[in-house]
Amino acid sequence: MSGHVIDSELFGNSYSTAQMREVFSSRSVLQSWIDTESALARAQATLGLVPQEAADDITERGVVDDFDLASLAAGIKATSHP
Repeated sequence: MSGHVIDSELFGNSYSTAQMREVFSSRSVLQSWIDTESALARAQATLGLVPQEAADDITERGVVDDFDLASLAAGIKATSHP
């Protein structure tokens, strides 16, 4: 059962496109969060606030496909915080 009209098999394409739904998918949103954290780490490394190696490691490991979305969802549900 769809939770929102854009997820509807009947009406989804009337209100959105597959490409726009992908932009707001869980994987895309999570990758955006990861990219933001990576950028922050690199900026902090430039300022000498964190070691460059740590920033490089954060950036290298920042791939959404390496994360278990079900575990993340369980953690968000348990803490009510993403």
